[in-house]
Amino acid sequence: NAASFLHLATLDPNTRRPELVAIMAAAGAALTSDPALIKLGCAIQECVRVTILKLWEDDNTLVRDLQLLQAFCVVLEIGLWSGFERKVEIAEGLLQPMLTMFRRDGKFKRSAYSDIMISNDLEGAALNRTWLAWVDSESYKRLAFRLLLHDSSSSVALLVNPLISYAEFTVPLPLSEDIWSCSSAEHWKALCISRASGQALDIADFLTDPEALLVHRDAIDLRMASFALLSYSWSLCWEYAQLKSLQRRQRDQWNTLAMSSRCGELSRLVDNLRMVFSLRLAKPDTVTMRLELVLLHLHMPFEDIKIFAGLEGPERARSVCPSICEWAASESARRSVYHAAQIIREAREMPQGSMGPITAIMLYHASLAFLAYGLLATPRGVCWEVLSTTGVSTEEVFLDRPENASIRRFLERGRGTPCLGCSMESGPISNMSKRVYLSEPRSVIRAVVDVLRANFHNRPRPWLLDKLVQLMMALEGSLSG
Repeated sequence: NAASFLHLATLDPNTRRPELVAIMAAAGAALTSDPALIKLGCAIQECVRVTILKLWEDDNTLVRDLQLLQAFCVVLEIGLWSGFERKVEIAEGLLQPMLTMFRRDGKFKRSAYSDIMISNDLEGAALNRTWLAWVDSESYKRLAFRLLLHDSSSSVALLVNPLISYAEFTVPLPLSEDIWSCSSAEHWKALCISRASGQALDIADFLTDPEALLVHRDAIDLRMASFALLSYSWSLCWEYAQLKSLQRRQRDQWNTLAMSSRCGELSRLVDNLRMVFSLRLAKPDTVTMRLELVLLHLHMPFEDIKIFAGLEGPERARSVCPSICEWAASESARRSVYHAAQIIREAREMPQGSMGPITAIMLYHASLAFLAYGLLATPRGVCWEVLSTTGVSTEEVFLDRPENASIRRFLERGRGTPCLGCSMESGPISNMSKRVYLSEPRSVIRAVVDVLRANFHNRPRPWLLDKLVQLMMALEGSLSG
């Protein structure tokens, strides 16, 4: 949403830098599903990228130019989600210089943003100057938060370290969307005075007490705060996953109790976020999906599972098989597939044609969790009726439904037969033959692909989504025989 960091009320294309106007047109073209428009958008993006880098090289003072920074942020976003390997690699490489410019200018610190005093007697030209000064400061804030989200999204998509430290990012939260979108200085002044909330708050103020979001909901941009909290959570989860990876290789050198305690702390943090988001969100949203993704990665060794899936060759797959087998028999594996199923549930209910690249990537991560669990934790090729005669717990556990007693028994004790209990195309079903059991990973992966395809029924899909469909179908094909 461009309006989240571009101030539309003061955005005059005739007075803005041509690079910003051009990249706005490029983003509009790239967001379509029309191949010709996508090609046009990518071509404009390439021109703007080269132009901005040349401007910065010729005049280093321009690295502080807000409009060029805004334009370059969009350049990186288009490149990352283009689906073209060259553009993705360039976007990944150029994110670091962009963050360095912000960091060296102090824009990730609270001290860079001074409070603007507003009084009832502020009128006329003085009020207009104050408003424009606030718009400039608020634009930097919102760009900083957009970069934080882009950084965490890049980390999710490319499985690389986040580049912004959660400890260094102390930017005060932007004010609410309706204050930001005010079309006049007078309207802005009236809203600011009516919603004065004292000292500016940052994300750390809400990390241990997410319910405070609801207290300050009229004063801050809730959506931006929610995504920032999830970015923080992803960074904390990534940090834990890296330590856990080392622990698996050198178990005698690590305190397993400390790691378990850390996992519990992170789980409680995300559970608190889940509760707050459930009170605030009226419909499925990528905020909820990202929360489930954090929990998914908290409980699964994703890098090892990627290797196990054969993405680095059969020899490497065999080398991680023992550790993946151990994981598949654990409670962590059951929690992983539960959160993967919740991602499926949220994706299934997205409006037609609204599924974006990050959503498709989350579905891909979910499919890998299903694949590893289905291959190693459940009996393959055994029908439900045969299991019922052997004394094995055969209660069907529909993991893609809200948490209930059956799901809790499965998570904590491994009781029941896990499955996806809804049609991938049209909501809940009652026909048992259409249930998809996790013991059949090929069927599960095919079902995940159907979720993605159904969102673009009779519509062209973006290039990146098509590539992910092909990747998942290749995984499904590799399981034959």
